[in-house]
Amino acid sequence: MIEVTISNLEAGQRLDKFLKKYFDRAPASLIYRLLRKKAFRLNGVHPKGSEQICAGDLLRIYLPEEQIRDLRSAPEERTFSPEDLAEAERFERRILFENEDLLVFNKPAGLLTQRAERSETTCTELLRTYLLCRKRLSAEELRTFHPSPLNRLDRNTSGIVLCGVSLKGSQEGSQLLRSREIGKFYHAIVWGRTPDTVDERAWFRKDTGKNRAEFFRGPGEGRSEVHTAFRTLRRSGGYSLLEVDLLTGKTHQIRAHLAYLGWPVLGDPKYGPRKKNDAVSAKRQMLHAIRLEFPEDHVPSGLADGSVTAPYPEDFRKALRETGLD
Repeated sequence: MIEVTISNLEAGQRLDKFLKKYFDRAPASLIYRLLRKKAFRLNGVHPKGSEQICAGDLLRIYLPEEQIRDLRSAPEERTFSPEDLAEAERFERRILFENEDLLVFNKPAGLLTQRAERSETTCTELLRTYLLCRKRLSAEELRTFHPSPLNRLDRNTSGIVLCGVSLKGSQEGSQLLRSREIGKFYHAIVWGRTPDTVDERAWFRKDTGKNRAEFFRGPGEGRSEVHTAFRTLRRSGGYSLLEVDLLTGKTHQIRAHLAYLGWPVLGDPKYGPRKKNDAVSAKRQMLHAIRLEFPEDHVPSGLADGSVTAPYPEDFRKALRETGLD
């Protein structure tokens, strides 16, 4: 028999889901058979598997230790190199907010949110390295819970990434993002002089082969409706600085929708005017995820005013100076 104490990171899920992660080499049918045979006690009671587990719950497993070892992958040996520690320090300097459930990271342009190829380092790997190095997460806990970003930014869009660092934070944060209860705001430098405000709906279709968004005036096969709103903060010459409220979340939505409306993002290599972009110093889209606003009834503990703001990176500030928008 062994005892497992449920941690804050693992709390909030059904017991059967936890057991499937804990015994990661066991088929689901075996887990349910062990539950029926009363091989487990949760807080002294034989569970059914549907119970919601809480931090501090005591799970007793009445199996031979050899069988337990056979049903679990060998623990990953993890030592931290000087590079790992330096990576954790760089990540820590870019943290905008952190509590026991959520972390807000100011992503630099050029970094992927989630992995596209195995060789690439992403926000996900940096987050886990940081938590492991700071002993906020153990290698054992990583077997049953995987801290991850909850929203995505394009590789060359900078700014706020919301991350779940406990199961509770991941579940609640993901739900608030899906229901659009968290406000997501972006700043964009665009070509052209924009109106004071715009609130536009259009129809979107993703061309997967070209990894490109297409916009249309009306509905059609394979199209879904999108909604983007913005207000103009400043204008200078042939440029404008916008604050964009992302009301739906589709691939490249802001970049493609603004280009469709006639105001492409400065420096955007995919949707912007190539010749005009070649003449400016901006070498990536000047789009920055600047702010998250949480609903009043779901403000994270420790976040006084319910919002988080990410300062501009240097290349964005440079583009503001060069366009006269600073």
